[in-house]
Amino acid sequence: MEELRSSRVLGDGKLDSDSGSWRVQRKMIQLFMKNNYRYKVLVEKTIHQKLIQGLFPILDHVSRNQISEIIEIQDVIHRSMYDNVSVFVFDPKCLTIEFPEVPYAKAFDVIEETVFYDVPELYWKFKKWLQIGEEKKLSRSLQTFDQFMNKLIHLNKA
Repeated sequence: MEELRSSRVLGDGKLDSDSGSWRVQRKMIQLFMKNNYRYKVLVEKTIHQKLIQGLFPILDHVSRNQISEIIEIQDVIHRSMYDNVSVFVFDPKCLTIEFPEVPYAKAFDVIEETVFYDVPELYWKFKKWLQIGEEKKLSRSLQTFDQFMNKLIHLNKA
């Protein structure tokens, strides 16, 4: 059942392949990440840049100004992590002083949560058919994220 739940979200990609295929893919990725100096430098540079341009300005802004609104540190860390992970594919710029509403980031969160939502197969299929509860949220989130990714693909083709 674990495979069914994740495959309804992830499809048949690297993250949802069978154990033999997954083992080979994981070893290839580990070799690339472990032995590739340029990859390590890129990750380090990216994280450093996101700290300097994203996290530090927010913390500085909050400390210098008497902010009347409450800043949730969990939200700040979440935005920082999302920016760091996503920057290799696209730059979401979630972590700014304005705290923009980022629909595809929220959609990704719902998709991620759904993978780990543990219910019997018949139950989630029924909820999907009726479009209620988590399955309704998942459908909307997948649609939002797909639209965003399609825009990125078209922009990169041009």
